Amino acid sequence: MTVSTLAPADPWAVSEYDFPATEPIAVQTRFLLNWAILAPSSHNTQPWQFAVDGSRIHVFADPSRWLRYADPDRRELFVSIGCAIENILVAAAYLDFEVTVHWAPDLSSHASTTGEDLIRVATLHVDADGSADVDRAELFPAIVDRHTNHEPYEDRPVPDGVLSTLEWYAGDDMRLWMTDDESIRASVYAMMARANAMQFVDREWREELAECIGEGAFGTPWLMSKIGQLAVTYLDLSDSTTAKDRERLDSAPVLAALATHADTPKAQVRAGQALERIWLAATLRGLQLQPMNQLLQIPVLKNDLRLLLPDPAMHPQITFRLGYGEPERSHTPRRSLDEVMIEPKASQMPA
Repeated sequence: MTVSTLAPADPWAVSEYDFPATEPIAVQTRFLLNWAILAPSSHNTQPWQFAVDGSRIHVFADPSRWLRYADPDRRELFVSIGCAIENILVAAAYLDFEVTVHWAPDLSSHASTTGEDLIRVATLHVDADGSADVDRAELFPAIVDRHTNHEPYEDRPVPDGVLSTLEWYAGDDMRLWMTDDESIRASVYAMMARANAMQFVDREWREELAECIGEGAFGTPWLMSKIGQLAVTYLDLSDSTTAKDRERLDSAPVLAALATHADTPKAQVRAGQALERIWLAATLRGLQLQPMNQLLQIPVLKNDLRLLLPDPAMHPQITFRLGYGEPERSHTPRRSLDEVMIEPKASQMPA
């Protein structure tokens, strides 16, 4: 088996036709991670690490890729990990594997996830003799087609039947709230404007974002990345950013929030899984999606948003806009599979 078959040179070129069906289970299990690394993540930080042990995949969050100023409570870090886990489950189901997820026991507490070492999130057991999840398998073709679409959307409503399907994919343990209410949209826009003003006045937040841009995290050419890095570092772009956000928000027929009952790392990972299922299901139906999370990155605004929800006792984890539009023409870059594979310390492995 060639190296290119185990991990294509372009991560987005992975194909089920290259799946090593005749190789040992450890090789097959590792191949599933080619789809994990295509998951969306906060500012394209890709904060995941994986270890493969036979038919087991150990999933870790990497705090070195945590955005301390844009994501102070690590919510987006864990949501990103959830998206990667969901891609593994979807790909495994399509290839007729059953996967059992065993969560790290300390994920129910924030106190145990504040260090700088890798955070063990879950261990996935891959079973070739189990019953594959048919509903997940249907989402598989969308993994390589999914984009984050930053452009204005078409003036075209999303049918109620499609919205009901997306709500079903969210699952029973959380709430997907979708609205086209203009008064709520106006309130959210006002909060986004406040969030932009508060973040762009924060020098450390600007420098963190500028570093992401300068490293090419969003797929822009080198020169444009460096120009963008300088602009964000030294200019107050809150007004222009807010104007773009207004255009994007006004064009989207649906504004959505995904909320959970608990507000722990495990709940946030589970929200990431739900987000990815929704995103893949939307992609299959020709819909575009863009997370818009500024107001969740500032505690006072997150609380204001929570009060807009039908059930204020729930915790919003992701906000996004949804609608029809032209697909993005290119994908954001991904780290190679080799870059995210590790040999963890014994202390980081399950007992």
